[in-house]
Amino acid sequence: QWLIGTQTRWFAELAGKGLQFPQFWATVVNKLGAAHADGLAEQFGKLEPDGPLAQVVFAHLRDVPNGDRMLIERYRQTKAVGTRANIVRLLSNTSTPKATQFFVSELSQSPPAPLRRALLVGLAESAEAGKFPQLFVAALMADKDPEILRAAWRGLLAGNRRLDAIAGVTTAKVEELSGQQAVCFRLLELLIQFPASAAEIEQTLCVLTGHQPAGQQTRPRCIWTSAEQIQGDRAWFGKSFTIPDTVKSAEWVITCDNRFQAYVNGQQVAASADWTKPVRVDIAKYLRKGENRVAVAGENDGGPAGLVATLSWMTKAGTPGGLATNPTWRVTTKPTENWAKVGVDDNGWQLSMDVSEPTKNAMDAWRGFVQARAADDALAIQEQWHKWYLLQFQEAFLARASAVAPRADAEIHALIAGMEKIAGNAERGRAIYLRASCYACHGGLATQQTTIFGPSLGGVVQRLKRAELADAIVYPSKHVVERFKASVVVTDDGKILKGFITERNADFLSVTDLQNRVTRLRQDEVESVQTQNVSLMPAKLLSRLTDEEIRDLLAFLNGLR
Repeated sequence: QWLIGTQTRWFAELAGKGLQFPQFWATVVNKLGAAHADGLAEQFGKLEPDGPLAQVVFAHLRDVPNGDRMLIERYRQTKAVGTRANIVRLLSNTSTPKATQFFVSELSQSPPAPLRRALLVGLAESAEAGKFPQLFVAALMADKDPEILRAAWRGLLAGNRRLDAIAGVTTAKVEELSGQQAVCFRLLELLIQFPASAAEIEQTLCVLTGHQPAGQQTRPRCIWTSAEQIQGDRAWFGKSFTIPDTVKSAEWVITCDNRFQAYVNGQQVAASADWTKPVRVDIAKYLRKGENRVAVAGENDGGPAGLVATLSWMTKAGTPGGLATNPTWRVTTKPTENWAKVGVDDNGWQLSMDVSEPTKNAMDAWRGFVQARAADDALAIQEQWHKWYLLQFQEAFLARASAVAPRADAEIHALIAGMEKIAGNAERGRAIYLRASCYACHGGLATQQTTIFGPSLGGVVQRLKRAELADAIVYPSKHVVERFKASVVVTDDGKILKGFITERNADFLSVTDLQNRVTRLRQDEVESVQTQNVSLMPAKLLSRLTDEEIRDLLAFLNGLR
C-alpha cells in the first residue's frame, strides 16, 4: 500500500531533489515493484497506467496468473494510443491464446498507425501467428513501416503454408502484377531493402513457394531469442526434419556464445563452454530413417549471445542432405519436460531471431573452424531468388523505380563518355547489376549463363570506346544488331509468343523465349511474325542512379571477362 501511495505527491515530484535521487528512486521502484509484482497485480486498478511502477508490474505479468486478462482490462481503461501500444508490447510476452485473439480483434477495428504496428508485431511473435496468414499478406503488400514489414514476413514464416493455400493471395497486387507473382515480387523487393534480414526473408520465400535453393544448408545464421544480450539469458532450441533413407555418415558442427548442450533424438551428443572453439561431432548413429529432431540448450554469460550450427549427412543410397541454423528453428525460454524429445509446434515455441550481426564473433568462429569465407550472403540470396523468379514467371525481376527524380539521358551519356578511368566499387556494382536485372539477358553472374537475348558483356568496357559504351547503355535502340532483334509470333489460334527466331524453314518455325525454352511450330500454325526494331533493353535504365552508382556498375562490368 505504501508503494502504491508513492505514485503521487512527494516521491513522484523529482524536481529540486538533486541529480542522484531520481536514479535512486528508479532503483527502489524497480526492485520493490519486481519483488511484490504478484501483490501489486491484485490491485492493478490503483496503478497509474504510464507510471514507472505500473511498467515494472506490467513486465512481470507474464508470470502472473491471468496476467493477459489484467493487461487487456487496463488497455480498455485507457484511450491514450501510446499507453495502449506499450500494453500491447507487454501483452505479446504472455503468448497466450487470449492475447492472440485480442490482437486479431483489435486489428479488425482499423487502429491508429502506432497501435496497428504494435498489434501486428505482437501477433507475429505469438505462438498462434501461423493461423492468420491473410493478415500478414495484407500488411506485406500495403505497408512501408520496417517493423510492420518484418512482422509480416515473420508471421508468414511461422504459418508454414504455401501461397496457394492462403486466402486472399489472389487479390494481392503490385502495379500490373497480381496473386502469387505479386507476393513474390514484394518479397524480392524486401531482399534489396533489408539485406540484414535476407536470411529471414529467404526462409519466408522457401515456405511460401516450396523452393529450396541449392547450398542453403551450408549457410548458417546465428540465432537467439532476441538481440538484448542479457547476462544469464537461457534459450532452448528445436528443429525437426526428415531423412528419406538409412544414414551412412553424418556430422554436426556447432558453437554457441557462451555455452551449450546438444541433443539428437533426445540423446546428448555434445557440450561446450568455449564458444571460440566450435565442436565437430559424428552423429550418424543417432540419426534414423524418417522423422528426426535436434535440440540445443544455450546460455549466455553476458554480451553477445547466439547459436550457430550446420548438420550434414549422406544416406546409404548416396543422397546428401543437411540443414543449418536459421530463423525457422523454434525457441523457448520455458521448456517443458522432455523438451529435447518432444515436438515444438504445440508447446508455445516461437521462431528464433537472426542475431548474426550483433553476434558476429560466433559467426566468425564458426567460419574459421570450417574454413568458410565471409561471403556477402545477402547478395548471394538475391542472385538465387532473382534467377528463380525469372524461371518461374518467365520475366526478369526489375525493382520498382525509387522516389529519386530521373535524370536526363544526355547527362548520363556525358558522364560515361567522359570517363577516362573506371574507378568504382565492383562489389557494390554487382548489386546494382542484379537490381537492374541486366543478368536476365546478359548473364554475368556466377549462377547464370549468358542467354541468347543479349550479347555477353565480358570485356565490353575494354572493347568499346567510351562514347560507344555510353550509346549502348543510354540509347540501347540506336544500334541493334540483327541477331539480337526479337520477334512477336502470333499463332492461328491467337497465342502470342515473344522471343528469338532460332529456326525457320519451309516446314517449321522455332521461337526461344526468356527461359531459353523452345516452342516449335508448323508453318501452317503461324499467323504472323513481326520483327521488333527496338532493343529489348529498357530505356532510361540508369536514370535514377547517382554518379557513384554508375561508376560502381561500370567497375563491375570492367571485371567481366
